[in-house]
Amino acid sequence: MTELCKNDPETAHHMYYNYSKTEADTLMDAIIDNTLGRLITPIRPNANKWEDLREMLAEIDIVTLTDKQYQSLWEL
Repeated sequence: MTELCKNDPETAHHMYYNYSKTEADTLMDAIIDNTLGRLITPIRPNANKWEDLREMLAEIDIVTLTDKQYQSLWEL
């Protein structure tokens, strides 16, 4: 999806506005374009990179994943 959006910004804009059910405007267009330039592709799965986030989400009682559930997020 990141590659699609980077390669076709018009589609990325359309998807955002369709999903958010908002009207296009200059500021949001600039935010979308800026964000597209920051996307890293291809995305490579990395469970270690997100371990701190996993722990924080459990700590504040948003979601607690077992090790098996967490590892399943990174399977291709």
